[in-house]
Amino acid sequence: MAAAHQPLQPGLSLAVEEAERLTRQPAGGIRWATVPPAPPPLVNVPGSASLPHDA
Repeated sequence: MAAAHQPLQPGLSLAVEEAERLTRQPAGGIRWATVPPAPPPLVNVPGSASLPHDA
């Protein structure tokens, strides 16, 4: 129940991280037309990108 009292923060979102990385590519690089991903959901405990989700 301690997680319920944590402040809300953006959860993990690999799609957002990948989109940000692609927009930072140098000019002249290949850029694919794409729809920006939705922002990550707000969660109490975002988890860890280094741990599997079922751990």
